[in-house]
Amino acid sequence: MLSKALESPSPKYTLSQKNICTQKKSSYNHETRQECSLASEKQVGRIDVLAAPRSERYGSCSVLATVDHRRLYRRGGHPVPSRETIRRRLMRSRRPLRRLPLTPHHRQCRLDFCRPRATWSGTDWRRVIFSDESRFSLSADDHRTRVWRRTGQRSDPAFIVERHTAISQGVTVWGAISWDTRSSLVVLQGTLTARRYVDDILTPIVLPMLSSRPGAIYQQDNARPHTARLSQQCLQGYDVLPWPAMSPDLSPIEHVWTRWEGNCSRPEIQEN
Repeated sequence: MLSKALESPSPKYTLSQKNICTQKKSSYNHETRQECSLASEKQVGRIDVLAAPRSERYGSCSVLATVDHRRLYRRGGHPVPSRETIRRRLMRSRRPLRRLPLTPHHRQCRLDFCRPRATWSGTDWRRVIFSDESRFSLSADDHRTRVWRRTGQRSDPAFIVERHTAISQGVTVWGAISWDTRSSLVVLQGTLTARRYVDDILTPIVLPMLSSRPGAIYQQDNARPHTARLSQQCLQGYDVLPWPAMSPDLSPIEHVWTRWEGNCSRPEIQEN
């Protein structure tokens, strides 16, 4: 019996059986290679750089050549930077962009204001007198100061900015600018009302400016003292530029206020 078993020919497989064996073998090899690659990726701590989108990579991460000392190397021997290195090299500490919460109605009003005046020339804008009020704080903490420090240095006196919990000292002023002239600066004491706006600003300053400049256009925002009936009656007979709500960024006088705010925060001005 044993000799017959040894002398018996090997079993023959059909074509379908051979295909099944070949598919099982190839799938096994593919799964084995995939598990090995996953295991190697788990061992290397910087492989996540290659998984990032192309826009987040630092340079061009080509096909890797070697893995040595838990660092990935590109072809050519240059190391692949980590995601932290990319963030540190390509990003900087910047102030966030501050913008007004505009509603769809506000956006439409701004478009209705800008579209008819898109064709205005420099001569047309020279006739406009821009006016505004602004409050200047004498405190140095204007939320614009930034420091560069290491972890654990938060309480270091060199990286601390002192601020008061109460309302800081400041002054509110009114001013107006045009292409080739400017008004005197009016210091406002207390709350600005329509009566004070007419008696302290419009009558002694604005009306003489408008009368001395033929064709001048006066601009003011939609604050309550400006839109009051008393103020509107005082400006009758003069051209007033209709101003959209929530649009201080459209006035060039805001750049003047920003420049002065930086000067008011200087230590020598605070002492005086």
